Amino acid sequence: MALLMKGSSSWYQFVNRTKCKLVFSTCKYYRFSSSSIFDSNAKRLQRNRAALLGPKNVYSYLKDEVAAKTVDRVCDISRFFNKALDFGSGLGHISKQLNRDIVGDIYQADFSELMIENADICPNPEVTTHSSVVSNESLTFADDSFDLVISSLYLHWINDLPKCLSEIKRVMRKDGVLVGCVFTKDTLFELRSSLQIAEMERQGGVSSHVSPFIEVQDIGSLLANAGFTMVTIDVDEIVIEYPSIFELMSDLKGMGESSADQRRQNF
Repeated sequence: MALLMKGSSSWYQFVNRTKCKLVFSTCKYYRFSSSSIFDSNAKRLQRNRAALLGPKNVYSYLKDEVAAKTVDRVCDISRFFNKALDFGSGLGHISKQLNRDIVGDIYQADFSELMIENADICPNPEVTTHSSVVSNESLTFADDSFDLVISSLYLHWINDLPKCLSEIKRVMRKDGVLVGCVFTKDTLFELRSSLQIAEMERQGGVSSHVSPFIEVQDIGSLLANAGFTMVTIDVDEIVIEYPSIFELMSDLKGMGESSADQRRQNF
């Protein structure tokens, strides 16, 4: 079995052998549509559970890699950021990649309290790390607070993205930068297809087991509609090999990336 992880900023997808490819694209300034697709309470519980599974490096390999690539995009901007917000900071994957040459203060924000409690901080003592538990759609920061907002593999779980992005824009300074990375549509495509075929053969119908993802081609227009300018989007791939579907699903659980679709069916 192979997992093909594709994304517009980032996401998983599944194949039939033993490899796995993640495609992610980083967007400076972007926005998506809103609808109540995800069970936010289930997702918070999943992230809380993932925060307690250890050791961290067992499940952090993908998010650490994507965080490193996201910070590389930040480094492409020839500018020092006094205050940066890591929205959806998780276990501090972004903070571990930052240094004093990039930011002065980093603010970690996540709606999972255990993620915040167990998150790594910036290893550079000259960079002050602040942490807070926030709502997905309402940020508890003053207007014009941040020069930089980073969000790595988090926004794909937000129900009301227009409201969330308006909040991000509110806390950003006028010359601020948003760099984001999310999974996109073809993520876990093979896993989705395999489960649908098996369920059709055994039960005569299909139900949702993999959460829906955004289309890569929609991101540019969504960003423009959100009022962001100078939009840049790129797509990257990471290939990961799994011996079977069971190791994949175990890792998804350990990452806090299990399905939170409202329509999901539990067995």
